[in-house]
Amino acid sequence: MQRIPPVLCLQAQGLGLRQFRRVNDLEVNVSKTPVSSFEAGVVAALGAVSLYLRSRPDYDAAELQKYVNFFKNAVQDGADKSAYTLPLDAVGGDLSNIENAIKNGESAKPR
Repeated sequence: MQRIPPVLCLQAQGLGLRQFRRVNDLEVNVSKTPVSSFEAGVVAALGAVSLYLRSRPDYDAAELQKYVNFFKNAVQDGADKSAYTLPLDAVGGDLSNIENAIKNGESAKPR
């Protein structure tokens, strides 16, 4: 399977990724950690779940971060740390840019 850097329809700050934005098109350029289309979809889905949790009145950021940090520290020796932490950052990272885009009525456009 050919592994290419996908364009995800989101922009997330604090994920350790190079970021840029186009009009009506929010993207993350995953240049350092090439992922398959499936992996990119999983990361986007985790971001969506995280945003939903954050919208709940009983959301506890510190509690979520505690669990994210636990698993970040569990990376095995020799593993690609940036690839391992990518989905964890989609859950526990700063997603305020996506939240703002949604509030402003912006939508992601598929390529």
